[in-house]
Amino acid sequence: MAFLAVATPAVFADQNVTADHGVAAGGDIRDTTITIGYSLEEVQAFVKAERQELKTTYQAQIKDLSQRLEVTQDAVIGFFAILKREHVPLEKMTETLAAIAQRHREMLDRLAVLDPDDPAIKALIREARTALAKGDYDRADLLLHQAEAAELEAARQAQAAANKRLLKSAVARAERGEISLTRLRYREAARHFKAASSLVPNLHPQEQGAYLRRSADALGEYGDQQGNNEALREAIAAYHEALGVLTQEHMPLDWAGTQNNLGNVLSRLGTREPGTSRLEAAVSAYRSALEERTRERVPLDWAATQTNLGNALRMLGEREPGTSRLEEAVAAFRSALEAYTRERVPLYWALTQNNLGIALSLLGERESGTSRLEEAVVAYRLALEERTRERVPLHWAMTQTNLADTLQALGEREPGTLRFEEAVGAYRLALEERTRERVPRDWAMTQNKLGTALSRLGERENSIEHLRQAEVAIQSVYSVYQEAGYRQYNEYFEKRLHALRQRIETLRSTTTPR
Repeated sequence: MAFLAVATPAVFADQNVTADHGVAAGGDIRDTTITIGYSLEEVQAFVKAERQELKTTYQAQIKDLSQRLEVTQDAVIGFFAILKREHVPLEKMTETLAAIAQRHREMLDRLAVLDPDDPAIKALIREARTALAKGDYDRADLLLHQAEAAELEAARQAQAAANKRLLKSAVARAERGEISLTRLRYREAARHFKAASSLVPNLHPQEQGAYLRRSADALGEYGDQQGNNEALREAIAAYHEALGVLTQEHMPLDWAGTQNNLGNVLSRLGTREPGTSRLEAAVSAYRSALEERTRERVPLDWAATQTNLGNALRMLGEREPGTSRLEEAVAAFRSALEAYTRERVPLYWALTQNNLGIALSLLGERESGTSRLEEAVVAYRLALEERTRERVPLHWAMTQTNLADTLQALGEREPGTLRFEEAVGAYRLALEERTRERVPRDWAMTQNKLGTALSRLGERENSIEHLRQAEVAIQSVYSVYQEAGYRQYNEYFEKRLHALRQRIETLRSTTTPR
């Protein structure tokens, strides 16, 4: 399964809640109040359009998006230019567009309350905000650079006001980092945040540490987005540097938040590397965070870290024998649900139910009986009550696939065909959103699993029709793999197809087709 991790710096700071299982992953919920209101396909059309076409053919939609996002029409056009230039994948376009708009609005808000003492610098900040509102990031960046330079010069000239000036200079430099983040230039953003930290006088360790942590966050997001393990290693080093400033003794909650984010990057790297050392380190980081992130003090942050801990323990449990790690993961997810209630945070509640289902399903596969698998089915079905197709279609499809996997496992242990029929139904629902065009890898994995479920159903019923459907499903995946040049899978698919065809021929010669 793919492993998803997303920083959530707004309402629930540092709640990086992630999950995965096989090929159907638990997802992530970006913490934003922005609603795009357009489908992935519509957003893709806007991204492909030229600037003039957006101003004419799509004028009404640009105006509508401007009102929805509460930004200027020029800014909206600039957002699509960023998505186009940075080659953002189709399935991530709407969430990335929302993230860009959120960062854009937050920058405008921050610049609006900046009040430099120097009238000339105040004018530069005002001009930068005006340029930013129009989506002219280059000019905004230049003006903030000039503001930073002006503040630096003033600081050098007036020693008595140096600390104040340096802090404001750091703010300007950090906002350049936010511009880089908005433009998806993660390494550039990390450099800006690191530079901002170096500008902060030593008398202000909280600000220093916050910028160091922001630099680490940017590197972690880059490593996540681009699959760059070296960037993740750099992020780990950056978090350790931040922890040297944000100490547990003096800034316990900042320290705990940094430990949580460190755990997220260690978990991400742990999914990509062999062995368990990174995952063990992630568990240690999360448990450190929970020393200060208590339920009584910060219940939602506590629940986020409990969920992250559960994910790391679940991944360790997959790689280690026995069930102790998986039991710990289940306990962590159930703890998180004490604060992540359906009424308070419905999508986080649903995500955690999905994660709980994953851990229970893995436990069920290692234990005799069906009780754990039954509990997993309940958890997935609860998750689907809030993780709806209309609200989060791809996450809905993930949970449908997870549910189908568990139903199929139950079918192997129970008589009859009901569980296999339910699994087939859930896989087919998932494929309505996991299309070949939209998410080809997920489509192929789910289609292959559908073939397995149909094959088992056909064997259980002695049904030629279901076996033929299984053959069609598996052949479709095989054809895609052949077109892509993945010859290493030829033997696997040919053996499966040969066995299916033999079974069909045997049934045809001995029974009346059903």
